[in-house]
Amino acid sequence: MTDQASGPGGDAELSPVERWLANSKPLEAHEPEPFVPLVDLTAPSGFVGVPPPRPPAPLPVNYMPNIVAGLVACLAIVVGSLGPWAASLGFGVAGTEGDGKATLMLAAVGAAALFAIYARGGFTKFGDRWIAPVVGVVVLVIGIVDAMEVDGNEVEFMNTMVSTGIGWGLWVVLLSAAALSASSWVVARIVDNR
Repeated sequence: MTDQASGPGGDAELSPVERWLANSKPLEAHEPEPFVPLVDLTAPSGFVGVPPPRPPAPLPVNYMPNIVAGLVACLAIVVGSLGPWAASLGFGVAGTEGDGKATLMLAAVGAAALFAIYARGGFTKFGDRWIAPVVGVVVLVIGIVDAMEVDGNEVEFMNTMVSTGIGWGLWVVLLSAAALSASSWVVARIVDNR
């Protein structure tokens, strides 16, 4: 056998666990060591060697007017969708009796997308910056198709042929859809470059 140093108990042959227990301090004598973080937690970024994130570019001055113009255009599409799309002899047919229901819903979707971009401070998620321009183009196409169907049609009224014309509601939808397409496209380009 090898000669081992005797521990505090004087026993020459102790197992490693017994030697550790014999040389350790009693439990009360252990002082907790102060916590020293490996990373400086007061630094702006919590990771060593990683630069802090760069601040977003400021929004240009034409951002807010275009957001407001897009939201106003959506509201005008709603009003135009409720107004008359076909008129003849002072009578009108409301847009909600036809495609006005679709333009009404599309205007609500476009307004929600623009408001979400505004509420997030000009940041977008999942490509929602392109929702409003697409809505504007779709509403414009619907309006053009309906205007071509309505304008110049002749209907019989009291044994007389009467020509129909485009009502003010359809004109409002057409103009507002063009305004929504243009203003929301500008907003989409602005937030895309951030």
